[in-house]
Amino acid sequence: MSWEPRNLNVLNVDDKPPSTRGLDAYVSFRRIEALLDACKLMLGKRNRLADFPVDLLFCDVNMEEAKEGNTATILWSVKDKEDKLPAYGPLLALPFLSTCSWCQIVPISSYWTSGNVKFNGYVLVALAMILSMIDGTPRSMADAARQIPNWDLGESNPKKMLQKYLPQLRAALLKRRSEERVTIWGVDRTIECLKQWKQQAVRTQFREKLPLTLDKEPICLELIDEDTKEVHLIHISSLFSDVLGFAVPTDGVPIDSIIAELRDRWASHSFPLSVKTPYQAARRSLFPFLPDAGDDKSEEQRRRVHWKPQPGVDGPWLKLKLTEDYKLNAKSAEFFFAVRLAMLFAWVRAWYLVKKLHLPQGDMRQNVYHFLGCTRYSTPQTDYKRLLGSDDAFGTDQYTRPFRPPERCLKSNGRPDILKGYALDDEDGDIVLSEYEKVLCAHFVESGDIYCSDDKEKIYWKENERPKWMR
Repeated sequence: MSWEPRNLNVLNVDDKPPSTRGLDAYVSFRRIEALLDACKLMLGKRNRLADFPVDLLFCDVNMEEAKEGNTATILWSVKDKEDKLPAYGPLLALPFLSTCSWCQIVPISSYWTSGNVKFNGYVLVALAMILSMIDGTPRSMADAARQIPNWDLGESNPKKMLQKYLPQLRAALLKRRSEERVTIWGVDRTIECLKQWKQQAVRTQFREKLPLTLDKEPICLELIDEDTKEVHLIHISSLFSDVLGFAVPTDGVPIDSIIAELRDRWASHSFPLSVKTPYQAARRSLFPFLPDAGDDKSEEQRRRVHWKPQPGVDGPWLKLKLTEDYKLNAKSAEFFFAVRLAMLFAWVRAWYLVKKLHLPQGDMRQNVYHFLGCTRYSTPQTDYKRLLGSDDAFGTDQYTRPFRPPERCLKSNGRPDILKGYALDDEDGDIVLSEYEKVLCAHFVESGDIYCSDDKEKIYWKENERPKWMR
C-alpha cells in the first residue's frame, strides 16, 4: 500500500506489442511477450504484487511469435482443419489480476473468434477466471464463450484502445463504489484544485507540465479498494487522459470537461474529504513512546519535548498536535476525521502491546489514553469531549459516531458513556467499523507506524493474530 500518486497501469499480454510511444506520460505499461516474461514478473512480485496494480489488461490470445510454444512437440489446436494456434495469452495474465477490483479486460486480437480459441476449454477456463475477477462474481466457461462474440475485436493501436476503454474503466470504478467495494475520496477537493490549476495555466499560457499539479502537489483521486485492502492515489491526468487527448492542455476546454464529469457523476458517490491528510496527521500525532518506558525523563517532560505546545492552549495533546503542527481547524470535519483515525490507531497499538509484547490487557485503556495524550486528569472524559467537539453526546456523522451502537453505550442514568462508546478493548463484541477504517488500521500495522520509537523488538503482527474488529 502506498500513498504515492501513480498513473494507471496496463498489463499488456501480447507476443508482438505495438509501440506505446507518447503514452508513457499518462499510463504505465508492463509487457508480457512470452511465458518467460510472466514467470519472471510472477517470481519477482509474488510477495509484492501490489507494486504494479493492474487497472487495464490488454490481452492478446495468439502467442505464435513466442518461440517457446511454437514447436512441433507441443499441441495447441482443437479443430483439425484450422491452423495451429498457441492460444495461451489469457493464461499468462492470471497471476496478476488480483491487485485491483476495478480491472478491465481489453481484447486485442481478431483470433478470439477462431475455432481454436472459442472452443478451446483451456482458453475458456482462463477467460472465465479473468471475468470472475473483473465482474466480482463467479463466471463459467459458458459465460466466457458468450462473452467473446460481444467483443469489438481487431483494434491493436494502444492510443485508440485507451480512448475506447478508459470511460469503461471509470464506469467500473463507479460501479464498484455502488457495490460498496471501493470508497472514493476527495472529489470536491479535486474539482477545486482543477479550477485553480486552470486559472494558473491561463496566467502561464498553458505551459504547465504533466502530471497536473497545484502548488507542487499532484492532483489525484484517492481510492480505497476494500477487496484488496489497498489505497490508490491516481493522477487525474492519467484517469482522464482520454479527455485530455493524451496531450498537455492548451486551453481550458478539457479541464472543464473533467470537472463536469467529476461533478455530475463522481461527487455524489464520494466522501468530500481527502483521506491522505487525516491519515498522515493521525499516525504522526500519537505519542511515540511506550508507556512506562522507565528512562530518566518523566512522561510529561518527554511529551513536552516532542510536541512543544503553546502556553495557554487548552486541550489534550492530540488536539494540540493536530491544530499546531498540521494546522487543522478544530471545528472542521478533517480534524474530527483525524481524531477518529488517531483513536483507532491508538487502540491498534494498544492491542499490539498486549498480543505481541504481552503487556497486561487490563492496562489497555490507560495505554490508549497515553498514546492520545489524554492523561492530564484522573479520567480522560474531559479530553475526549474536547477531541470530539461534544459536551456529553455521541456524534452522528461518519467522523464522530461511536465505535459501538449508541444505545449500548449508556450509563445507568441513561446519559452517553463517552469512554465506552469509543472503546475497543474486547475482541469483537458489538463493534461497528467501516470497511475502509479496517483497511486503514491494517495499513497502520503493515507500514510499521504501529511501533513506538523506543520499541526495540518490533515484532511482525500477523493478520490472524489481530483482534477480530480489525479484520
